[in-house]
Formats: sequence, structure tokens, C-alpha cells
Amino acid sequence: MEHEVGMASAIVLAGRANDARLKDASPEPWEGLIEIGCRPMVAWVLDALLGCRQVGHIVMVAPKAPFSTFASERVTLVEPPGPMIENALAGVRACPPGEFVLVSTSDIPFVNPGIVERFLKQCSEREGDFYYPVASKQSTEKRFPGVKRTYVTIREGTFTGGNMFLVRCSKVDTIADKVGKWIEYRKNPAKQAGLLGWMFVIKLLLGILSIPELERSISNYLGCRGRAVISNDPEIGTDVDKPSDLELARREIKRPA
Repeated sequence: MEHEVGMASAIVLAGRANDARLKDASPEPWEGLIEIGCRPMVAWVLDALLGCRQVGHIVMVAPKAPFSTFASERVTLVEPPGPMIENALAGVRACPPGEFVLVSTSDIPFVNPGIVERFLKQCSEREGDFYYPVASKQSTEKRFPGVKRTYVTIREGTFTGGNMFLVRCSKVDTIADKVGKWIEYRKNPAKQAGLLGWMFVIKLLLGILSIPELERSISNYLGCRGRAVISNDPEIGTDVDKPSDLELARREIKRPA
């Protein structure tokens, strides 16, 4: 049975300095400003959100001076206070009142308005408080041959996690610390699994964990209704965080007409 997600505010986390694996591939001081298709990477993410009919106001958490050109009537800039989860909380506090907020990283330039709309439509099909997209290895490798992603195998298949999530605003403060830990371990499935208990880990290692069991474990961990959303859009889980990803993005994404 469908429920109404309605218009959601969105947060773009763009306050990450370019001091990791991409620093030798681009001179830009901030990852969101790395050029792809003659535009900053974050511009593609903003276009996807601005073009989505279900997204209202957008808060970009990023240093105001270098990102000032992105500010507009629909886009507010907020200075990043620190770690990713603190940045997300700062973004939530700057959003207008609403039931849900969509949180996205700034390094998924392959997304477009249709992908965001489909994700939100899938979220509306089940009652929940926290929605996290996953994309299959098969669809990811078909769309991006040779791409290197982090995968987890469960009963329903092999999946990689997405780089945006939808959360009920009333639950943000209560789940923030736990979501922050989950995000911190996003590149290490073993550590993520460890947050959810030994039985979860054993079933995951044996490949017999099911999506309903995954959702129950996440719900128990967060203290709210967590939902895994199987997306047919691998772009939602294909980020740019290493030189090979940047090369792929620059081959795939061209300057808009």
C-alpha cells in the first residue's frame, strides 16, 4: 500500500576536501568542484535534484566562498561544521519544516531527475522512516563495465549501496549517531555488519541473509523502520572517489548542450 512521501527537502553534502585519492587527479581543493564534463561534479547532482518534481528546497553543506555560485532561490549554502554526520545535521536544521529529507553526497554525477524520482516513488510504496537504496552488481556492471565497487552478497543477489538516503525528519536526532557510524563504515561491509550483531554477520558471510532480515536488523539498530530499496538505477550507487572513477565519469558525461 502506498503512502504519501510528498515534497521533500534535499541536502547535498559537499564539504569534503580533495585530500584523498583524487588529489593527484585534480587540483581543485574540494571534491565537489572537480571538473566533469566542463562543470563541477556537484553541479550534476544539483541538476538532478532541481529537476525532480518531488524535491523542494535544497541545502548544500559546503564552504560558502568557493561554492557561492550555486546559491539561488532554491539552494541555500550552509558552512560544514565537521564530520559527515554533523554536516548532515546542519543541513537538516537549515531545511524548511517537512516530513522527509533526502540526503545525497556530491560525488554521484551520473544521477538525473528521473533516477531521484524513481527512488522517491519506491520509498512511497512502503511505510518507513529510513530508506536506503541498493543496486545489483549485475545492473551496475552492465551499465558501467569494469567499474570497481564494494559489494555484499545476500540471498536475493549481490548489491552495492547507494549514495543518498531518505529519512523522516522526526527521527533524525535519534538516529544521527548510529547513521554516522554506518556511513563511516560504508566502504567496509564487514564493519557495517558488525554493528548489527553476530547472527547478522554469520548469515551475511554464509550468503543466506535475506532483505527482510536485513531490514529487521537495521530497524533494531536504528530504533526506527529501516527499508532497503532495490534500485534499477546503478547510477545511484556509482560515486567518484578514486582516479578510475573520475576517468569513467569524464568519458561518460559530456558538457550539456
